[in-house]
Amino acid sequence: MAETKIRNDCAAFNALRTVDFCFLKSLSFERETIGADLSGSLCVKIILTDKLDQRLSLICNGVVDTKIGNVDAFGGIMLAIKDVRSWQREDINYEICDAEGLTFSFQCNDFEIDIGLTNG
Repeated sequence: MAETKIRNDCAAFNALRTVDFCFLKSLSFERETIGADLSGSLCVKIILTDKLDQRLSLICNGVVDTKIGNVDAFGGIMLAIKDVRSWQREDINYEICDAEGLTFSFQCNDFEIDIGLTNG
């Protein structure tokens, strides 16, 4: 598979064959802070891999309403991204979760996906 990049496009994401990317390699959080101000925006990065040495990297900015379940009691996950701009919540445009909603879920302002080789 050639390198693929997607930014804030649910239709393009849904057109991909992402079912193969079901192995959770990492789930990390980083808060953007300015000096002593700890109220900065939260960023979430998720890396999923497949059996063929490919990886799907998802970076989400402006993350809120984060829920984390049991991340090691499953055989794999299927990523789901929903456009929720119709909710008309300030700075919330997307809902990201595993398709069953048991491992993680959150809303965010924007997302970027990068698919390619794990070493690339």
